[in-house]
Amino acid sequence: AGVWNLPLLWICENNQYGMGTAVNRASAVPEMIDKALAYGMKGEQVNGMNVIE
Repeated sequence: AGVWNLPLLWICENNQYGMGTAVNRASAVPEMIDKALAYGMKGEQVNGMNVIE
């Protein structure tokens, strides 16, 4: 999406595990939002427990 400048909306839920491996063991980037920003995509990190935010 970032390379081709596609108008997509990605929603990612970080439950700290991906396919059984903890995120801190599988990724050098601790915050998922930093991955979107690294590709030049706009990103926003919100608290999923606060829908008014």
